[in-house]
Amino acid sequence: MQRDEQLEKKLRQLKDAYETQPVFTDAEQLVSKLVYEKKRIKRKKIKLIFPGFAAVMVMAIAGMLIFVSPEFLYSPQDAKQYKMFGQPNAEMDSDSELTGELKGVQRAPMKTDSILIEGNPETITYYLAAHEQLRVSTYYPEDMLVEMTENQLIFTANFGGVKEEEAYVEIYAMTAAEHDEAMSDFYGKYRIVEKQKEEFTVAHSEQEYMIETDHMIGTVSIFNRNDALFRITIHFPVEYGDGFSPRAEKIVSELQFH
Repeated sequence: MQRDEQLEKKLRQLKDAYETQPVFTDAEQLVSKLVYEKKRIKRKKIKLIFPGFAAVMVMAIAGMLIFVSPEFLYSPQDAKQYKMFGQPNAEMDSDSELTGELKGVQRAPMKTDSILIEGNPETITYYLAAHEQLRVSTYYPEDMLVEMTENQLIFTANFGGVKEEEAYVEIYAMTAAEHDEAMSDFYGKYRIVEKQKEEFTVAHSEQEYMIETDHMIGTVSIFNRNDALFRITIHFPVEYGDGFSPRAEKIVSELQFH
């Protein structure tokens, strides 16, 4: 009798223990939990992706604003130069009142073209430079700088971001007092040789001279245009010849008087 009571007690203990165990085989609970976890992971991914997407959109909008309005990025002075020349590194005499625009003249603000450098074709981007007072415009390479004053445009080599003051193309409208002394800037400093007409390298030339020293070389062209006497000077160190000459020729060949 006592043995039957002990067995019955153990059976009740096993039954109670079994009923208190968590149920792991409830299919509905398992499915619900899986769906919940899937949604939670998806929301987490969206939160991680959205900041990157937003950053891309902000950059795209900023780029559009800069393209439409240079003032968004540049200072007022740089923005003015950007509109004048197509790039913000153009330089201008701050005392002048130049517009950098030619009314009624339709020329693209920039273009690409190929030139031969050391015998090899190289594609370069060119920017438009226009001078209202002189009524001239031309294109200059992306690796040169342009400056303007009231009666001058000057393009200076800036290869590799290093400005070389001695490598330049100058378009200069002389004052009446300078007409008789067009070459005076070169007397005593250079060997000067007047060229024959068949030797001219500048299409507009009425007179043309070769100038040189032991380290520098160049060409000076003089001619009348737009009721003014112009002087074009191409000047560079001898070692710059292969790279600078084709760029200088491009500037001169693209020159237009309006």
